[in-house]
Amino acid sequence: MVETELRAIRELVFATHEWKYVINVSGQDYPIKSISDIKARLIAEYPRNMIEVIPLAKIAEHDPHDPHLARRLAFEILGRVVTTRIHSLCPKMINVEYKGSQWFMLTRNFCEWLLSNDITRKIASCVKYLWSPDELFFQALIMNSPFRNDLAEDYGREIIWPGGTASPKTLCMEDHNLLLASSALFARKFDEVVDRQILVSLARDHGYRVPAH
Repeated sequence: MVETELRAIRELVFATHEWKYVINVSGQDYPIKSISDIKARLIAEYPRNMIEVIPLAKIAEHDPHDPHLARRLAFEILGRVVTTRIHSLCPKMINVEYKGSQWFMLTRNFCEWLLSNDITRKIASCVKYLWSPDELFFQALIMNSPFRNDLAEDYGREIIWPGGTASPKTLCMEDHNLLLASSALFARKFDEVVDRQILVSLARDHGYRVPAH
């Protein structure tokens, strides 16, 4: 996923279209604000990067069993992730003790910097074989960059994590009021098979076209 995002960022940076933020979304994300509200929020936040960054020391206080804390090498074998007892080693001058959500909104300036700086390759090598590197890479990268102080207060996503689960809640009509009150720009995750009406309602709330079927 990280490699795909880096390729996408490279394509965008070298494209002729002018843009200020790259936003990654999945097929189960959905906007919970209108286009005009999203643009206004991004204009207000600029040039801050909207990315969740949590020090691993803080993670350890709340969840000492978080798989990222051990920093052990992990490999996918026959469709399963196998975690070894071998610890990842990184250069001492690079601090990779951060994690956060893999969903972000990054400025063009930061994207241009990461493409031109060799530290990107070094951090990629450090986290490549760790558990869920997509929750580590961009966090470590931005905290080792000149943009470390250009962070927004939140990363603009509404995600509900039920207690004790490894997957976010699938949002339904019962969450409609919560989503309307949220300051986030996007929410996840949705599934039209589980509840299509929440998608239809949000589209109508914010002026998006609602498909006939």
